[in-house]
Amino acid sequence: MENVASDEVTLKLNIEDLEARLRSPALADSTVLRPKLERELFVMMERLDELIFPKLGYDPKQQPSDDSV
Repeated sequence: MENVASDEVTLKLNIEDLEARLRSPALADSTVLRPKLERELFVMMERLDELIFPKLGYDPKQQPSDDSV
């Protein structure tokens, strides 16, 4: 079983840290590091979104059985 609350808090803190790094003047002229950090930020935000709003799939085994036969 996953600890979703802990994962969510960790991701939020990492996102805040990464956003602060991206606002840093030191990265203003970085043509290599900045795109990598922006991609990582996007991935983290997607993971956070998936934790908060999990995608539920269809599982036919979880359907009620037809007892009307």
